Amino acid sequence: MVSLHWGDEYRRIPTQWQRWAGAKLIEAGEDIILGHHPHVLQPIESYTARSGRQGLIAFSLGNFVSSQNYGVTNKNRTQPSALRGDGIILTIFAVKENGKTSIVRAEFLPIWTLHEGEGKSAVPRPVNLTREIERIEAMQKRTREDENTLKLLRYRKKVILDQLTVSIAP
Repeated sequence: MVSLHWGDEYRRIPTQWQRWAGAKLIEAGEDIILGHHPHVLQPIESYTARSGRQGLIAFSLGNFVSSQNYGVTNKNRTQPSALRGDGIILTIFAVKENGKTSIVRAEFLPIWTLHEGEGKSAVPRPVNLTREIERIEAMQKRTREDENTLKLLRYRKKVILDQLTVSIAP
């Protein structure tokens, strides 16, 4: 496994160099490449080496916790800085038999950074989008702010799923 600080900041698609380097690393024997740096989510792709071995390239996992999306609300949820709150927790299941590693499957958990008031400050809090949406939906009484947060989080989850499900679906 290799972790790379690569790619262009705020670019949602990998550069040609990232694609080239990812392929070269898989061909050289790496099984998993975890990318970071662009501060936005980029695709996850499987790569088949000439030997037939499968590798996985996560070009960018997005941000786990960030202040770069501060000020994003449901009203301005499509602005470019909203993408900087998107991220995933990636879980990769692999087995090693007879000295060879095989990736069994990959799963991801969509997350987004909320900013909550704490005194005079706004504290960034990464949330599991599925769980936070369920928590707000389960509230007996929701404020207008809760409703707007719910709409925002549903939208961000859709953006993340749209970005990734095409790339890692079997």
